[in-house]
Amino acid sequence: MKKTLVLSLALLTGTVAAAQVFMRPADNAALSGMGGVAVSVPDASCGAYNDAQLGLSRGVRMLASSAMPYGIAGWTNSHAQLIASLSSSGAATIRLWHNDAGGYSEQRLSAGYGRRLSEKILLGLSADGLRRAAETYQPDYQISCSVGVLTHILPQLWLGCTIQNPLPQRSAGLLLPSVFRSGATWRPGNVLMVSAETEKISGKPAGVKAGMEYRPQPQFALRAGVRTGGGARLSLGAGFSMKNGLTFDAATEWRADLGITPAFMISRTFAPTDQINSKHS
Repeated sequence: MKKTLVLSLALLTGTVAAAQVFMRPADNAALSGMGGVAVSVPDASCGAYNDAQLGLSRGVRMLASSAMPYGIAGWTNSHAQLIASLSSSGAATIRLWHNDAGGYSEQRLSAGYGRRLSEKILLGLSADGLRRAAETYQPDYQISCSVGVLTHILPQLWLGCTIQNPLPQRSAGLLLPSVFRSGATWRPGNVLMVSAETEKISGKPAGVKAGMEYRPQPQFALRAGVRTGGGARLSLGAGFSMKNGLTFDAATEWRADLGITPAFMISRTFAPTDQINSKHS
C-alpha cells in the first residue's frame, strides 16, 4: 500500500519537478521553512537555487539536507551541495539530489557557476544530469540546463528569475515542460527578510510562494512560509549558526491532504574568521 501511494505521487508530480524528470524534490530545510522561496534571496548560505546567487558567495560552503516527504517511512529525499568561490565576483557549485521510494529511485547531478556582472546584476548558469530507475523498466537519463538572473534594483529590494529546461524535451514519451520562476525580496537589514515569488510550469496554472525570515539574535533564525499550487502548504522552520561557520536548520511543511514533510540540514562555511563573524554579529 505504501509503495503504491509513493508511485502514485510520482506519476502525479513527475512533470513538475525542478529538473522536469523527477518527482518534485523536497527543498532543503532552510528554504523549506520559508515556503520554498529561493529565487530572489540575496544570499547563497542556504544553498544557491538561483545560480546567480553564487556571485554573492565567499569562501567554501558545504550543505547536507534530508527530508521525509509527507512522513512516509521508506521514502527519503536527500541533498548535498558544495559551493566554492573562484574569485571575488564568482563561485561554482556542485549539487547532488537523491530520491528513493523503495523500488523507485532518482538522482540529479548539477554543476553551476554564478558571477557578479556589475554592482547590481548577477548571472548564473547550470547543467544537470538526471537519472531515474525502477524495478519494472530500464534507467532513463536526461540532460537539462538552467539560467538565472539576480538584480539589486533598490537598496533594500532584490529581484530574481530563473528558467529551467528552456528547451522542452521528451522523457518516456512525455513532454517535459519548462519552468519559469520570478520573485522579489525585501531586506531592510540583517534582522528581517520577506520574499515572494511565482512559479509557472508550461501548460499549468501559476503557483505563488511567500516566506519570511526573522533573526531576533544574529545566530538564530525563525522562518515561516506558504505556497499554493497542487494544494496549499504551510511551513515553519528555525536555524542556529555558530561563530565557527557551523549551522543547523530544521523545518516542517504541512499539506492538508498528505501530511507533514520534516527536514533537517547541517552546513559549514570555511571562510576567513572575520567574514564568518561579520555575518553573525
